[in-house]
Amino acid sequence: MPTARALISPLSLPLLLLVTTSAAPFAAAQSRSSPAPDTQFHTSVVDVPPPAPDLNANGDASKGSDIFIRQMYENMARERGIQRHKLIVAQSAQLLALAKQLNDDIAKSNKDQLPVPVVKEAAEIEKLAKSIKSKMQETD
Repeated sequence: MPTARALISPLSLPLLLLVTTSAAPFAAAQSRSSPAPDTQFHTSVVDVPPPAPDLNANGDASKGSDIFIRQMYENMARERGIQRHKLIVAQSAQLLALAKQLNDDIAKSNKDQLPVPVVKEAAEIEKLAKSIKSKMQETD
């Protein structure tokens, strides 16, 4: 195995001596002028401010945003209630019209026998009445 001297050429020896001799004073001067690396940045602890008081529990939205979202849901619920009320009013008007028509059809029919369309009409009225009842019982 070749020795270290055999690997260094005669021309590279002066270059190697120049690098080693010039680097030593620089390293010594640097170690005297700066503090130790482990104490250089530990002069103060970085203070992280606490979350602002207007942040919610997740820390991602402010109370103002929460209030806005709550108001938005309340407005949506109010709109659903208005739409449900309009539907109930329309279905009640339809129920009233069907009930009047059923009353007229029963008055025209024979007292001993009811026609099949009148019985189907009564079933439709019952179905509509149950639908109205279930819509009235819904809550948001």
